[in-house]
Amino acid sequence: MDTNDSMANVLSQFRSNDVVDSDTREAVEYFFDYFYGRMPLFHPASFVRRVVAGAVEPLLLDTMKACTARIVSQHTGRHIDVDALGCSVRRRLLAGLDRPTDDYIRAVVVAAALAGGESKFMSYNSLSCLASSLVTRLGWHTLDLAPATPTTPDVSWDRWVQLEERRRTFWAVYQLDCFHSLTADRPTTIDAARLFIAAPGADSAWDDVSVLRLTHWPTRHAHVVDTAAVASSGALSYTFVALCNLASIMARVSAFTWNVRVALAPLPADRASDIRFLPPPPEALPPPRRSPAQTLFDYPEFARLHDALRDWLRALVPPESMCD
Repeated sequence: MDTNDSMANVLSQFRSNDVVDSDTREAVEYFFDYFYGRMPLFHPASFVRRVVAGAVEPLLLDTMKACTARIVSQHTGRHIDVDALGCSVRRRLLAGLDRPTDDYIRAVVVAAALAGGESKFMSYNSLSCLASSLVTRLGWHTLDLAPATPTTPDVSWDRWVQLEERRRTFWAVYQLDCFHSLTADRPTTIDAARLFIAAPGADSAWDDVSVLRLTHWPTRHAHVVDTAAVASSGALSYTFVALCNLASIMARVSAFTWNVRVALAPLPADRASDIRFLPPPPEALPPPRRSPAQTLFDYPEFARLHDALRDWLRALVPPESMCD
């Protein structure tokens, strides 16, 4: 980074119509105001720098415009054809499948969330599956399988931001995948047993806009962070990780309900498959039905899920305990 490129100068350029058009500026501002807490995919200061430099892919900016269009229209009174804007974005997303960039993947994530929020479930299904496929295809689920030494002196700020943005994008996709698994009654696309990626880093480092170059790794990740201290500060990373934990429980709920349905379904005595080129289903179908009086708590996995949800809820920090 250029040491003369101060954040104040960047913000001044960002607010200038000669540098950033008003539609783009509105989309970025409203996205961070209304959607960033749910999808913290961008490092705020670095993203604004990229907007000013014209380095953000137009498709991502247009996806953010589609995401924020209803809010912009409500606040400004301008008429915006939200449906046409969303359809245009979804068509253009197909053109980037063969050469997915980081901006393209984040555009897919934002478009998926937009489709889900507007109850366009076919588009939501396609886009969330596409996002899951892309992040695993690019190996983001193994981003920390062989991590760099935390004290590596030549890790640049831009490189650290890129890695952290990829982590946060992956975990946003993981949430989409797990929740969609439950609502659409399908298996998860991302295999939780094959995840080698750290949780989002501490917000004290993520929100720092003054560091020009790192001389040491600025943060440790969730397995060594003081969770209580992070939570009491109202940190975004705490709430984001909590949502990821809830998503993983929801994925287990989806698998459990499917197993119960299969176990209770009427099957031929020999359990032969009607699909001739497949072998018969396994003998041990979980869990077996025992009596009409059986309750859900008789299923061991249901009891484990009940405990997991209860523990998750108890571990949440009340909003009144967080900073403003």
